[in-house]
Amino acid sequence: MAHKKKKSKAAKAQKAIRKVFKETEAGRKKREKARKKARKKK
Repeated sequence: MAHKKKKSKAAKAQKAIRKVFKETEAGRKKREKARKKARKKK
């Protein structure tokens, strides 16, 4: 039982990390797009 609990906890942490990573990845792409646009304007 304790082992199962530990496993689910680790899975939850992994899910949270993945979510944050996905969000940062999307944010980085958006920033790159914005930077390219700014460069074009210049």
